[in-house]
Amino acid sequence: MPQSPSIPLVRLLAMGIGVRFFVDTGIQIFAPYLAAIAAGLEISIVALGALISLRSLMGLAAPVLGAVADRIGYRQVMRFLLLVGAAGAFVLAFSWALWIAALGILLMGVGLFPFAPVLQAYMSGQIPYARRSRGLGVVEYGWALASIVGLSVAGLMIDRFGWRAPFLALGAGLLLAFFVFGALPRTRAAQAGTRTKDVVLRWRQWPQRLRGLLTLESNIASTWAAITANGLSVFATSNISIVYGAWLSREYGLTTTRLGLVALVLGLAELSGSVLVSVLGDRLGKYRSVLASMTFSVAAYVLLPFLNFRVLAIVAGLVLLRFLFEVSLVSNISLLSEQVPTQRGKVLTLASAAVTIGVALASAIGPLTYSWWGIWGPGLISAVAALGATVLFYLRVTE
Repeated sequence: MPQSPSIPLVRLLAMGIGVRFFVDTGIQIFAPYLAAIAAGLEISIVALGALISLRSLMGLAAPVLGAVADRIGYRQVMRFLLLVGAAGAFVLAFSWALWIAALGILLMGVGLFPFAPVLQAYMSGQIPYARRSRGLGVVEYGWALASIVGLSVAGLMIDRFGWRAPFLALGAGLLLAFFVFGALPRTRAAQAGTRTKDVVLRWRQWPQRLRGLLTLESNIASTWAAITANGLSVFATSNISIVYGAWLSREYGLTTTRLGLVALVLGLAELSGSVLVSVLGDRLGKYRSVLASMTFSVAAYVLLPFLNFRVLAIVAGLVLLRFLFEVSLVSNISLLSEQVPTQRGKVLTLASAAVTIGVALASAIGPLTYSWWGIWGPGLISAVAALGATVLFYLRVTE
């Protein structure tokens, strides 16, 4: 299939990190500033958490958008998602009623959550296989940079200009990325002729296609156990991440600027976990890395409510949790990629869907249980989820 001239790898990686910085900041921004944004919208953190949960579920569209991208081209779909994400940020920033703000939040979910898999697919067509793991791994640093820089800047903006300011900046950044990505080379040409008819036929056949999506050729028990354990692990950490900002601001009076500094520290913890796995993960073994980090995380979740006596103790506990989670997540992705080698794309897509469900559930459950029982609520629920993930992984997953 015809392709345009390739783009220099350094430039491609720089563009990938840059756009992931804005996309991932948009995904993470609600966690540390949940209370401030809820106050600006004049709703409770529980209500905002429910909206964020619905936003997260938009990530379930990723497999569908991925199939569309395979057909019409990754660049077109990426630019469409960036435009939708930018529109959502602007709608939220300029909202004057709750339903308009809710529309903006959902549009952000539609545009931002499915973006990363499409970007990864595009870059895989541009980066030689011998350097693909390193290239995709470097772009994933955008998530940590969003925590380190993006959320810190957002906190300063909220303190000085109000809660709407960072969404204006995000909208502008995503819109700029839309135009910049127009210069990217194509990876595959759109198929002409019966494209519209084929898409209609595909939708009519969705029950059969859904069953096919869930069918694996081999190593079924281990693969589904690894996917489920990954989803439970994501739910556990998201259940704490969604409330820690409200926890520290309400009980210890931290301003949005100080919450931004906390987000920076947590981003450094995530980056440290990613770097550790990239350097030592293959030597230690992927299975052992996942099992060890999951096991220690259970103890860390149990410990967290007991640290509720001093800000520094709480931040130390959160840093430990983020570090362990990142080690577990990155190691498990590598392990999943070889569970069914002939269906690698399908396995990773299903794992992405499990992550989406975990984040969505945590976004609804975390604020609710925190409002009822304080940090003991989400803390103990996360500990149970992490324990379930650890036991399931130990009993059913093989490398």
